[in-house]
Amino acid sequence: MRRLGWLTLAAFAANLATIISYEHSTISGDFALFAYRNPLVWVFSFSFGLYASRRWRGIDWTARWLWPGLAAMAAVFAWYLWQGEEGGGYPVSYFGVSVFLFGCLSLVVFPAALHRLRAVRAGEFVMAPARALGRYAFAIYLVHMPLFIGYITMTFVSDSVVKDDYWDLMNGIFVVGLTTALAAVVAADLLFPKFARVFLGVEPRAA
Repeated sequence: MRRLGWLTLAAFAANLATIISYEHSTISGDFALFAYRNPLVWVFSFSFGLYASRRWRGIDWTARWLWPGLAAMAAVFAWYLWQGEEGGGYPVSYFGVSVFLFGCLSLVVFPAALHRLRAVRAGEFVMAPARALGRYAFAIYLVHMPLFIGYITMTFVSDSVVKDDYWDLMNGIFVVGLTTALAAVVAADLLFPKFARVFLGVEPRAA
């Protein structure tokens, strides 16, 4: 376990160093294709998940970190907004230290919020859509770039009426990218269920 902990810290350092490097680079062309697929951009999330699953049972341990984590996320978000409005521009996609740190904090805060939500009567109802999407979570992650968030969003969103409004542009890309990627994996599951399970990682339906 101690070795896994050190490996997780090393993954964090490597991930952070990669993000810092990309934050000061021009993300475009063939370099962008490599950057988005560089495993060092994602290594900490997977490493932390592996460590947490071995170190603790369930997500109860995250509960005490909810409020400190939310405060830290608020501070990082304020930094992100300052960086975008006053500090030279928003990071390109998730190639920004503020975006990376926000994501790292979410690995603890989001489970803590779910733990708190589970404790209230309406929690099961509120979480129902997320549970329904859970079967397709990895498949959406797998296929969302470069076709859905890439070609489709570039064609229908990035050069549309929202292109000059950052907030509308980002939300438009999110909505179009999510809905088209979700539609594709759901269709694959319905039409070619074995292919969807083996190659896209769609989870079987609960018995």
